[in-house]
Amino acid sequence: MEWQGLANLLVLLAFLIFRVGKNKKASKIAIVMYSACATFFVFEKKNRGQNPPYMLKTYMTKRNKKSKYQSLLINKKRYYFYKITWLDIVGDSGHADSKEFMNLKPAEMISYGYIFSKDKICIRSFASYDSKEEAFSDRNVFPTGCVIKLEKINI
Repeated sequence: MEWQGLANLLVLLAFLIFRVGKNKKASKIAIVMYSACATFFVFEKKNRGQNPPYMLKTYMTKRNKKSKYQSLLINKKRYYFYKITWLDIVGDSGHADSKEFMNLKPAEMISYGYIFSKDKICIRSFASYDSKEEAFSDRNVFPTGCVIKLEKINI
């Protein structure tokens, strides 16, 4: 990646030489730099009374951005991997007094999986899938009210 910054610096230097000295070699250097890095520059002449008469235009080629989150692609749909923190029901069928009853709290559970869909009512997740067709296993449906936190997992 350092060579791209150096290439951009050389192109800017070539532009300055081209603008000040009107040297044809500088434009040849810029053309060489065009093939050397993803960002390339073009010198255009502007005749609308602007100073300087030559302007440097930067064109960015489109780069595919890598996602920083773990995901998978099934039938052109991307599913992201999440850590799901949710509250689960805790029950007891034995006898207890009021103190013990008030100490009974829901369990905070953690599940890991790919989010299939989410809406106002529920969040659907899966942990296993078929690599050849669109089939999912280890599926869960969480009521949205029970989910405390959803965290995307970084790669």
